[in-house]
Amino acid sequence: MARGAVFGVVLPLGFLHRRNLAGLRKVILNDWELLQICTLPENLFHFARHRSVLLFGRKGTVHATGDNKVLFRRVSVEGLQRFRETYEGQDEYILQSKLNRGPVYDLRVRELNDVWDYCESNLPRFGSICKGGQGLSYKGRDLPKGAKTFCKEEFRGAVKGYALSDPNTLLHGLPDEYWMNLAPEVIDRYRWGRGTVSPRLLVNYVRVGGTPWRIKALMDCHGRPVTSAFLAFQVHSHNWQLSSLWAILNSPYANAYAYCNSMERHNLSGTIRKIPVPTCTRAATQRLEELVAEYFALMEKKDSVLQGDVPSQAKRLLLGIDAEVMRLYDLPPRMEKRVLDLFHGFQRKGVDFPFTGYYPTGFESAIPLYEYLSEEYQRSTVDFVRQWVDETRSPELVKALRAATESFTED
Repeated sequence: MARGAVFGVVLPLGFLHRRNLAGLRKVILNDWELLQICTLPENLFHFARHRSVLLFGRKGTVHATGDNKVLFRRVSVEGLQRFRETYEGQDEYILQSKLNRGPVYDLRVRELNDVWDYCESNLPRFGSICKGGQGLSYKGRDLPKGAKTFCKEEFRGAVKGYALSDPNTLLHGLPDEYWMNLAPEVIDRYRWGRGTVSPRLLVNYVRVGGTPWRIKALMDCHGRPVTSAFLAFQVHSHNWQLSSLWAILNSPYANAYAYCNSMERHNLSGTIRKIPVPTCTRAATQRLEELVAEYFALMEKKDSVLQGDVPSQAKRLLLGIDAEVMRLYDLPPRMEKRVLDLFHGFQRKGVDFPFTGYYPTGFESAIPLYEYLSEEYQRSTVDFVRQWVDETRSPELVKALRAATESFTED
């Protein structure tokens, strides 16, 4: 192409970061002025079900300093219709020089990047307190003749485990049990899928949806074998208990990190291990453990006997758990608000009651969630005052207030 020529091309999203394409990305960054990178959701094109990216650029005009601004536009499933009508998306500008970094020359721009930069420089990672990764995988065509891998019915030599991840499993539950064959002749790779003698956390390998809610962590107190449908993690820290880490992985913080730092359909073990975690003592997480225990007790009671207002109680407890997690992270209030706003309007996964956000529509104040949920703050809101007036209004009170108003006016 001649100098000054422009191009626009549709590519698989993996072009932005696959290591085997680093050389091509380097050429583009050095010889071209990038104008726009536009990421698109799945199933947009008839013959391409995976996520795609639109890349636009101009040849041979990029300055040596790379100080031109590149428009990075994100188009979500929810915003697809608006994009079709107006080409609008979630826009952000970045200097091309920020992308021109070897050896990978990654063209991705993660959402809430300032939040993650702030946390990654100050906090330890999940992998420093938990060990684990993807579960076992079975051989495919090389299975011995007549060999079984897993099934619902018990067979000789099989042990109970978790083979399939069910999107309908609730956060306080566990996947359906299967009888699994762990014999070496049927296993391709064991990885972290063997059974253990200690409890561990199970995380879905395939994301639970295309929204920011990607992770659904479950507590496996039996330490049973799992297939590659799960990531399995054991706690290796005296300051953390399984229940408090269950709260961390299911929190809006961990889900937002996984959402903003992965463009894949899968929750990769490397991404989970990189999630920043609060620096906490054992005493600091005690309140969190109490709330999780209360939530599990309520949900187990609900499963056995239908109780009256359990959904609202469950939501209140889960909000309290999330608020306590965010309090432990101790983010600047505006950063915390931006993380929580990412989930506005999206139904939470793993719960069977409405849960679509943290703040009312149009709420702009940067108030930490634990303060917003506090009784003191709620009693100061206009809605609370209006409710109090409605509940305490009486003819005598109205008459007295009217007389006081008239007296004040006369003075």
